[in-house]
Amino acid sequence: MPVNLDSFSRQIGEDSSAEALLLEIRNEIIALKERQELTEAFHLELANAVGGLFGEIQKHATTLDKDVVPFVRDIAHIQGILTESHKNLLGVCEKHFNSPAPAVDPAVRGQLHAIKALGQLTYRKLAPVAGRIRCVFLVHSVDTWDALGGICEAMQADDRFEPLVVTINRNYPGEQGFGGEDATSRALTKAGVKHLRLGMQDSFEGLAILQALMPDVIFRQSQWERDVPPAFRVSEMSFAKICFVPYASSIVAHVSKDTSAGTMALGYDEPFQRVAWRIFVDVKRNKDIVESYQHVDPSRVIISGNPKYDTLLKAVGSDQWPIESKGDRKAFRVVWAPHHSLGNMWLAFGVFHKIYKQMLYWAMARPDIEFVMKPHPALYGIATSEGHISKFELDNFFTQWSALDNCSICHGQYAELFASSDLLITDGVSFLLEYQLFNKPLVFFDSGRHVPLNDLGKLAEAAAHVVTDFAEMQAVVDEYRNGKPWEREEERRALLEAMIPAGRSPTERILDEIADGIIEGASLS
Repeated sequence: MPVNLDSFSRQIGEDSSAEALLLEIRNEIIALKERQELTEAFHLELANAVGGLFGEIQKHATTLDKDVVPFVRDIAHIQGILTESHKNLLGVCEKHFNSPAPAVDPAVRGQLHAIKALGQLTYRKLAPVAGRIRCVFLVHSVDTWDALGGICEAMQADDRFEPLVVTINRNYPGEQGFGGEDATSRALTKAGVKHLRLGMQDSFEGLAILQALMPDVIFRQSQWERDVPPAFRVSEMSFAKICFVPYASSIVAHVSKDTSAGTMALGYDEPFQRVAWRIFVDVKRNKDIVESYQHVDPSRVIISGNPKYDTLLKAVGSDQWPIESKGDRKAFRVVWAPHHSLGNMWLAFGVFHKIYKQMLYWAMARPDIEFVMKPHPALYGIATSEGHISKFELDNFFTQWSALDNCSICHGQYAELFASSDLLITDGVSFLLEYQLFNKPLVFFDSGRHVPLNDLGKLAEAAAHVVTDFAEMQAVVDEYRNGKPWEREEERRALLEAMIPAGRSPTERILDEIADGIIEGASLS
């Protein structure tokens, strides 16, 4: 007889029947697991057999009679149906596995976890349904889409792959709740990127759709679990092979979680990376750091280079400035990119809260300079939630800034913005590397309190014009505005050689590694 969970929740803590109900739940779950184990081998063997049959048919697809084609499609459909019972079971398990109800027997939770893991393993064992590798890109931040966009585009032109872009909600540091999927969708639509929208309020509704797509590989933009809704965290997505491509190259020294400064491992040892099937890193130093935690199989960490640079370089020479020119172009174009690390407990690069008023007054006084602000997407939330600036003051600043004829604010992708500008002002972090690809003056406003730089960061600092106060920054920008030549060409060359090692394109390397890994895995199963 099924347990009435509503009755159970009312009785917990009220009378002695709670213990009996817990025992009844445990016995039912154990029985369920035993039945699941009996059917699991049959389901898996049948799925593999159907997959093998479908593979054989695909080999001869060009010679098939047109009347046989519907049968081929049916085979693929059957392969998907085989896991329907597992999806239903996972949904039930999820409802109770993540339940905050108190006093749940650890053994019961263990059984639920085992059942969920069993179902996810079945998903991973299935061969690609259509003979191509279906890769889903989960996009919660259009600002960092450049890191994956080139990979997706390359897959569209590669017969080995079937890429699909999916938009989901997000939660940046300092924000309350999840949202933003609508803005991400609009930005991708504007950029001509077709996508599926999974911005449901209940993220597990979106997860059910994602599971129905039966992806072979899932790319997620960020290693930070807090950035995405619960349904799109690693504990729920291991039904597919997870790939990680960092959204930016790191310029800061590796800092342990155990330091008294309160900083962390800067994303090298997150749950996302521990379970990833492939982790692609830009340089050997980052591979060594990931492997130093001994939670990751070293063979899963691949030095590929940074594919984001391939995408950014495609924009060189373009002219898409957001401020409309009046007559012949005379204004000097400046991008101001403030970072969000305004406090002392994180990276501590940010100086926005110290200079934003001065930037506004400077822009008001200099109509011969056009300023486009490119804020870090988490800047607003951090500035207000940590008390650096009140919401009223910050909203007032943005209103006044946007009202100026020579000022604008840019969110989202930025390759064309960088290509169209004359100079960048930033307090860090990844832009210290990425803007150098465009061979233009870069002014780095050093906070004087940020975490230590690594070797790549030191090269970036040497290739930038470093300032430490606002007056100095104004003077330096005016010098370049008046035609001063860039004097750090040698330092820039050294930085670019470190950023982009000679060899294969990072994008090509990533595609080949995925295809080879899945083909090899299929041959071993």
